[in-house]
Amino acid sequence: QRGEEVVPCDWIDGGTMLIRSEALRRAGGFDERLWSYCEDAELCLRLRRAGFGVGVVPAAVADQAPGAAKRPGPWAYLRARNGLAYARRQAGTRGAAAGILRWGGLALSELGRTLARLTPLRPGDPGATWPVAVGTVRGICDFIRDRWGPPPALPGGGDLKNVKAPPEASDEG
Repeated sequence: QRGEEVVPCDWIDGGTMLIRSEALRRAGGFDERLWSYCEDAELCLRLRRAGFGVGVVPAAVADQAPGAAKRPGPWAYLRARNGLAYARRQAGTRGAAAGILRWGGLALSELGRTLARLTPLRPGDPGATWPVAVGTVRGICDFIRDRWGPPPALPGGGDLKNVKAPPEASDEG
């Protein structure tokens, strides 16, 4: 039927995925180290490399609640750390290095915005930009030190402040 065509794309949101079990088996499933954010794009990259198509049905309707505004610190952390993991998977060491520069620039920008908001020169709550700066820097650092799983306690944690890392994802070891 018209309107049910599948349009090729690079990745789809994990909250709206339908995946053939054979494709999931051959691609290896989700990378559980990523915990949340970018795990869907990373899986789609591996699915495409395994020879499967990735697409979206434009007529389909799905809904979910985005979390960035509710938990800016953990969101920034996971986007930076997992985005770097994706960049490394996609383009190797060069991708990771370019990502570190990109995310580092974002962290500096957010830090600058925070400092400006502490002065009369720029209106706004510095508490809105500080969690993004801290989360991004911590995400870069944890990517470099190979720390995975849920985010650590961060400012702007929102509803994630009670999340506990499983033993294998802790900072130890």
